[in-house]
This record gives sequence, C-alpha cells and structure tokens, in this order.
Amino acid sequence: MKTTLCLLFMIPLAAFGQNDFEFVMRDSCAMTQNEIYLASKRFIAETWNDPNQVIKNDDPEAGVILLRGLHIEEMRFQGINHVWKFTYQVKFQMRDNEFRVSIENVSCESADAEGRAWPLLPMSLTYPERGYMKTSLKEDRYLTIMQNVHGVMQSIQDRYAEAMKKPAVKDDW
Repeated sequence: MKTTLCLLFMIPLAAFGQNDFEFVMRDSCAMTQNEIYLASKRFIAETWNDPNQVIKNDDPEAGVILLRGLHIEEMRFQGINHVWKFTYQVKFQMRDNEFRVSIENVSCESADAEGRAWPLLPMSLTYPERGYMKTSLKEDRYLTIMQNVHGVMQSIQDRYAEAMKKPAVKDDW
C-alpha cells in the first residue's frame, strides 16, 4: 500500500521534471554489440549528410557513438526570412542484445533575420512567460518552430529504433 502511494506521488513529479527536448530510448534486439554498432553506423550514414563531420566520438569496443547534429528552421514573416539553428547531441550506446539512444542538449545556437541578430529561442513546448519579449515571436509561430524541432528529434529516435529491428541485409552481388 505504501509503495503504491509513493509511486502515485512520484510519477507526476518525474513527469514534471522531464525536459521536453530530451529523448531516451532503450530496447533489446537479437544482435551482438558489433552488429548493433555496424547497424548504427549505417543508420548514421543514411541520416546525416556528412557522418564524419557530425561524429565526435566513435568507440566500437566501448559500444558508444557520440555525434553533434544541426537542425535549421526557417520561417518567413514581416517580409523577412528568419533562420534559427538548433544543435543537439545524440549518443548511441550498445552491448550484446541491447541498445540505447539518447538525444539531449537541444538548444537554439543562433538566430537571424536576413543578417540581423534575432533572439535565441528557449527550448519548450509551451510559450514562455513574457514570450514576445523573450522571443520576438507570437505564440503560434514560436509553438510551430518548437513542435517542428521536437518532431525532428522524435523522428531520429523512432527511425533508429526501426532500423535496429530490421535484419541485416545480406547482399551477394
């Protein structure tokens, strides 16, 4: 009974403390660490334009690949094209029959409106208090950008999970 009550109180607190832009997924599969590593490298090569540019740490023995990615959001309003650059870190971890991917440190690194500096956006799926003062964006524009960035990060995680479930391709050409 005490355990149940404790869990009921802890779950809302854990959900409240979660960051909207941190994604962690852990799953199992019927592959060795080396097979997961090779499948992860294949996924990275298919997902990012220049894998060698984004990979910051690659340790097959430890089963870790760390990369730093860039996502660009553009929106045209007030007759000007606005561009926000978001950086993020993806950590792939693997061991026999198990893998984990975490996406974290998502942040707005730069913003400009046709060469003029623009406010960096705070990372949240809710419009910040005094939002226009902080972002120079109306609520609908801010939320559209944040939902797009969130969707891209979620898509990376979902596509990776799907890639790990596919059997390795044996090409006897």
